[in-house]
Amino acid sequence: MQYHLCIGGQDFAVKVEAQQAASLRVSVNGTPYEVSIVRDALAPLPRVAAAATVREPAPVESAPVTTAAQGTVLAPIPGLILEIKVRVGDPVQAGQTVAVMEAMKMENNLTAHLSGVVKEILVQKGSEVATGDVILRIG
Repeated sequence: MQYHLCIGGQDFAVKVEAQQAASLRVSVNGTPYEVSIVRDALAPLPRVAAAATVREPAPVESAPVTTAAQGTVLAPIPGLILEIKVRVGDPVQAGQTVAVMEAMKMENNLTAHLSGVVKEILVQKGSEVATGDVILRIG
């Protein structure tokens, strides 16, 4: 099942790939995660499909989480930049990993959502970033 979630003003494309008891295998904007459902001992285990805050999915191209403006790659969550995989002037293709960040002890690939040329890189390896910080610009 696919969902479009808006959390704190950020859009997320979430695909639930498998559900088993209290765990899920999901992908969030293309990055896979194993998720444990933690629940109160008195509360029944929720069904994923019945969540009231879930809207029908929007096409990922219309609202990718890592682009604020055409060609701007943003940090989807707070974290640490582990690697910048491109340099200014490099051509990139839509879907290409342009940077890797660590957040919540997991590595996250940040991808270009359009093809073009890297115009500006605003972080470096070791930079700490907050949600929405600009990583780089593609033109």
